[in-house]
Amino acid sequence: MKNTVLAWFDRLPFPVQWRQEVAEAAENFSPDAERTPMWGLLHALCRCDSLERRYEEKGIDKTILMATLGDIVVWAENQYLVHKTVGLSDAAWLEGHLDMKLFRLGRLQFKMESAICGSERYGLKEGDPVIEIHIPQGEPMKLEDVHAAYRLAKTFFAKYFPEHSYRYFTCGSWLLDKNFKDFLKETSNILKFASEFDVIHWAPSNDAMRRLFELNPNKGPENSFQRNVRTFVEGGGQTLEGYGILTWDGWDDDH
Repeated sequence: MKNTVLAWFDRLPFPVQWRQEVAEAAENFSPDAERTPMWGLLHALCRCDSLERRYEEKGIDKTILMATLGDIVVWAENQYLVHKTVGLSDAAWLEGHLDMKLFRLGRLQFKMESAICGSERYGLKEGDPVIEIHIPQGEPMKLEDVHAAYRLAKTFFAKYFPEHSYRYFTCGSWLLDKNFKDFLKETSNILKFASEFDVIHWAPSNDAMRRLFELNPNKGPENSFQRNVRTFVEGGGQTLEGYGILTWDGWDDDH
């Protein structure tokens, strides 16, 4: 197992200064050991070989595999940012990646899922197959890149997973919080992204605070968006997660 762990550690863009600690932990790794953050990281890396073989059997390009697995590094870096330890506390999030249900395609991630709620207007029932959109952290969210990712996803799932007979792309995210209209300019990439969804369900969520502050590696002065969200929450406001259906209709536009 150590060889597998280190092979994938070296293939993925992990900070090199973690390597010795990971190598030492891998010496005694067991799937039955206590589930510490380091266990989560080692367990994820051990599963990458079998995932790579499944990609090869499907004929999916290796660049998609590596882009998808890059999320292991992102969440390990989040772990280190918050807890100053090497490992993964959010290993459960990576199940979709490692089970070959979630893929990084361009700017976005897309996961074969079931709808978490229904909508009579769209003829969508809870449990119906959908493609769930996720927004990886760390890069600007330019609308042209988002649209390019939608097109990539439509082609990808039709080619490799035609049995997943979805009708809608959905997104459940703190980025769809309707309160943000009061905090951001109309030119904001967040508002542009959110405007292309019809939100059918709202739920209280603290993800905005976690993403904007706890998981933000930039510890400099707060920008106006951060200040406004903080003021809103400290004044008793509740941030939300919206669950929306993608209504963008530019699939056939020239690009």
